[in-house]
Amino acid sequence: MSIKTYYKGRLPHIHPIGATFFITFRLADSLPQSTVEWLRNKIENAELSLDHQSFMRAFHSYDRELDMNPRGACLLRKKEIADLVRERLHEYDNRLYNLIAYCIMPNHVHMLIDTSIQLPADYDGVPPPDYKQIDQIMKLIKGGTASQSNRILRRKGIFWQRESYDRYIRDSMHLENVIQYILMNPVKAGLAKDVQDWEYSYYKYGEEG
Repeated sequence: MSIKTYYKGRLPHIHPIGATFFITFRLADSLPQSTVEWLRNKIENAELSLDHQSFMRAFHSYDRELDMNPRGACLLRKKEIADLVRERLHEYDNRLYNLIAYCIMPNHVHMLIDTSIQLPADYDGVPPPDYKQIDQIMKLIKGGTASQSNRILRRKGIFWQRESYDRYIRDSMHLENVIQYILMNPVKAGLAKDVQDWEYSYYKYGEEG
């Protein structure tokens, strides 16, 4: 993980090669633009300050808006669409990443993936030419599910919000906190009484999901 890739959309991103990432992506109609701009500014300022705790507080504000004030059609409530997204997440497991955990909510998705599976055992700091960055992985996941979902629902238009939020995992404590955050999301949102009650939660190394 000696090489880091930096790129900017509306947000700065830090992508260590072969790192584990916590990623959140949402439906296009899940938040009004005014709320998006307010939350984006909070997250962007926290990210630029390089303060992890500030970033997490800002991100929690963003996630609470998605959970507690659901807007739009919440198309991920539909079983055929949630199943489609779940299948796509698993499709790239053990190929582009190790799929550690995820949770498919009515209007957004959390996922935790380890991208080191793409690196050879004798990795020397230079990634292989076919190495897929996070933005490329997300295009594969979102692109296919968007077109298929629109076809199933007989609708047109933008399905996913273009930008995703990602954060690379700093240490083992951060990893455990993110796993619990993902699995507890439906419970905290009032959609399930217990982690095991939510059909679209998954944790590879435990009995949850």
